[in-house]
Amino acid sequence: MNSPNAGSQRMKVVIDESKCIGCGRCANACAEGAIEVIDGVAKLVNEAHCDGLGACIGECPAGAITLVAPGAKGTCPIWSIPVRKAGAQETESAEPGKSESNRELGGEGQPGWQARRDSAVPNWPIKVSLVSTDAKWFQGANLVVSADCVGYACPGFHGEHLADGRKLLVCCPKFGDRGLHMSRLAEIFRKHDISSVEVLYMNVACCGGLAVLVSQAQSIAGTSVPVTAIEIGTDGSQVAKRTIQ
Repeated sequence: MNSPNAGSQRMKVVIDESKCIGCGRCANACAEGAIEVIDGVAKLVNEAHCDGLGACIGECPAGAITLVAPGAKGTCPIWSIPVRKAGAQETESAEPGKSESNRELGGEGQPGWQARRDSAVPNWPIKVSLVSTDAKWFQGANLVVSADCVGYACPGFHGEHLADGRKLLVCCPKFGDRGLHMSRLAEIFRKHDISSVEVLYMNVACCGGLAVLVSQAQSIAGTSVPVTAIEIGTDGSQVAKRTIQ
C-alpha cells in the first residue's frame, strides 16, 4: 500500500469522471478552488493550487476521488474512505434542522461557502507549512501571522485579531522549519497584494523571532507591507505593540 505521505511529496488528486455524479461537493470542499464542475463532471482545473490534503475526498458520495503518491502505480485505499462523512453527520445532529448544504463547505470566495455563526476560522488551511501560496483569498488580505500558542493564551484572540475579514496563518518560530516558513511567506508576499500584516507572538524567549521572520520574508520578496507586531503575555494580556514597517 502506498503511503499518503510517500517521500514527503504532495499527493495528487485523481477524479474518476465515469463515477462522478456532478453534485459539486468536492468543488465546495476545496478551499483552494482547484476543482470545478464542468458540463456536469468534476474536474481538477488547477493542479498547482491543489494542496494534496484530500478535503474533497470525504465529500464525494460516489467514491470518484482518490489520492495517489507521485509516481505511484495505484491509489491508496485509505484515502478512498469518506473520512469526513461522520463529522458531517455529527454537525447535522448537533444543529437540528440545518441541512448539509448549509454547512461551511470550502474556503471563502469558493462556490457554496457560507460562514457558520459558530465558526471562528476565517480560512483553511491556517498552517504556513500547509497553505497553498496561490490561494485566492490572499489577494488584498489583511493578514494575521500568529505563533501557535497565542490562540490558546489570548482569550480575545478571535474577536480582537480575526475581525473584519482578516486572514490567519500560524506557525511555531522555534520548533517549526524556519527556512520553509520564511520562503513560503516570501512567496505569499511576492504573489499577492497583501494590505497589512499583524504579527502575534508570546512574551517568551522562543517566540520573539516571529516578527523578524516576517520582516526577512518581506526583504526576500522585495515588498514593504505595513507590519504591526503585538506581544502577548502568558496571562493573555497585550504586553507591547510596535510598528515594524
